[in-house]
Amino acid sequence: MMPQPIASSRPRIRMRINNLRDKMLSLSLIIVLFHRLFWIVMSLA
Repeated sequence: MMPQPIASSRPRIRMRINNLRDKMLSLSLIIVLFHRLFWIVMSLA
């Protein structure tokens, strides 16, 4: 793979964007899991 000039010149910004994306993904996963749990509890009640 060829290194991108933007990534090589600004690695910190790229790392920050990747970290933010990982946080958003984990947050959405947690929300989906809680939503499923909530619906299971509501259907059982």
